[in-house]
Amino acid sequence: MKCLLMAAIPLALNLTPAKADPLNDIEKSFLASVAATLSAATLCKGVDVKPQAFVLLGDRVGVDGQKMGDATAAAFQAANNLPYDRAALIPEVTQFFNPMLSKIFKEIEAKPAELCPRWIKALRSVGTIE
Repeated sequence: MKCLLMAAIPLALNLTPAKADPLNDIEKSFLASVAATLSAATLCKGVDVKPQAFVLLGDRVGVDGQKMGDATAAAFQAANNLPYDRAALIPEVTQFFNPMLSKIFKEIEAKPAELCPRWIKALRSVGTIE
């Protein structure tokens, strides 16, 4: 009986769904910067996202910018009923990014004349917009 139980434990562990680690503060800050950049690029005049902005930002702060960028794109597309790459989704990214994007977008949209200059200045210092 003891041998059967010992053999069942690894099997049970293998059948448990994998769960990614929660996002750390650096990853959350990265995702907030992506959300702010996309919001500003959409709502503020004369703002363009720099090529490879999120990959380079990720490299600077120690986040896999390509992977996180792909995950944010898939999260946004899924939330908006657009075609998306399901393999790129990271549940923790989706759960954090979509509400953050919505919050920042609504804030800028409500007061663009006041908030666009502030966001533009901050995001230029981060290096994600031109």
